Amino acid sequence: MSQTNEWARLGYSIKEASALTKNTIILESISPGMDMGTAADSLTNTLKSFKLDANEALDGVINKINVIGNFGSLSNTGIADILNSSSEAMSKANNTLEETITLSAAASQATTDTSLIGDILNALAENIQEKSLLIRDLTQSPSAPDGISLFTDADNDTFRSTYQILYDISSVWNDMDTGNREQLISSLADGESGEILSSIITNFNTARNSMDLMAGSAGSAMQSMGEVYDSLDYKLNRLSETGMGIAGNLFGGSEMQNVVDGINSVGNAVEWITDKLGLLGTIGAGAGLFARIKNAGRAQC
Repeated sequence: MSQTNEWARLGYSIKEASALTKNTIILESISPGMDMGTAADSLTNTLKSFKLDANEALDGVINKINVIGNFGSLSNTGIADILNSSSEAMSKANNTLEETITLSAAASQATTDTSLIGDILNALAENIQEKSLLIRDLTQSPSAPDGISLFTDADNDTFRSTYQILYDISSVWNDMDTGNREQLISSLADGESGEILSSIITNFNTARNSMDLMAGSAGSAMQSMGEVYDSLDYKLNRLSETGMGIAGNLFGGSEMQNVVDGINSVGNAVEWITDKLGLLGTIGAGAGLFARIKNAGRAQC
């Protein structure tokens, strides 16, 4: 089943499914080490979990992943893996996509193990809400006599996001009693996860900086796609996908770029070329053909 059909099966219109397929290809193409299945799964879970429309896939998701992947400790693939495993829990804990990515970036200051980061985000989303009264008591300090606020309303019906709560904990951290800090960490996470939580709190500037980066992320993915389009590997992949099997060592670097551009511009001739060239024994007969193709890439200049 094609990727477009897969998106349609999830309830998207044909137009939306077609656009989502294109965006899946973009995410996969600008993310070294990511395959199409991972790109599709991550995009699916992210859109569904954070209740984002199909038309928000590029600007609302992929650009944000890419700008943090370009400047942070995590790659696009790492961020996508974390989102794939934690989006549902983080959304239920009232976090936005941006808040989830920023906490991932903050956690990466202590570890780049994406499975571990996903696990701690899932645990925090649950533990913070379950231990809200304890958190309030442990965060009491001269700057916050009643402890930090965990709710958005006076009736204590709606929790603030995990990000917002950790942000406030980081703001009073230096004023808190050492024993209270230790108890807070051990109550919300343990072992290596506790070390990562401490790093998130004490390095919260990383999270805030990530927010700033995402605020200016428009166009990030397409800029990276421009670099992909210009790469020789991408052009060779296009040939491979159409069935062309030209040995890369027949030409030098810059000459190969021109050859590939020329062949890609007349892609309908690929099967015919392959049939005519056959094995290397016929390469002499094909030399003139290659020359014409190469010149075809230059003729319009």
